[in-house]
Amino acid sequence: MICVDKSTTMTNKLEIRFATLVHDLGKGTTPKEEYPHHYGHEERGVKIVTRFSKDLRMPKTWEKCGKTACKEHMRGGIFERMKPAKKVEFIERVDKSYLGLEGLQIVVDCDKDNNDVLKKESYNFVSIGKECLEEITAKKVAKKYKLEEGIVLGNKIHEERVKWMKRKINSIKI
Repeated sequence: MICVDKSTTMTNKLEIRFATLVHDLGKGTTPKEEYPHHYGHEERGVKIVTRFSKDLRMPKTWEKCGKTACKEHMRGGIFERMKPAKKVEFIERVDKSYLGLEGLQIVVDCDKDNNDVLKKESYNFVSIGKECLEEITAKKVAKKYKLEEGIVLGNKIHEERVKWMKRKINSIKI
């Protein structure tokens, strides 16, 4: 797997290189009768990375990055086809992970380099994700709706981000 990225600082991080290396390990456990498809390889990959990391005593950060890469790389590859609410859920979930949006984008880009179908349908989720998270913050939403910290505020933040995503999508015609 050859991947050249403009962000050498990110690609020099060993945990991101590890995540890129292991993101498709679940494919090796695909039953032969399902070939050429590898349905469910994401979930199987998470289990393999967990065992592999434990057996080899890998750093926890590497394991976390590898598991996120396994679980999320396929969603990252179809980001542009997701509905706005799913895009926001994906962005919020990946941003909170140790791998982060930038790290997962590297994994997805490397995966695409070997897959012409994904290459044609790619969309950079980092830029739109960061813009969404920066524009719709807890502080801004709490002030706007006069809410205290808690579940209600969390739900309102998510709701506002989905509205923002819908406007954004309509303005750039993804």
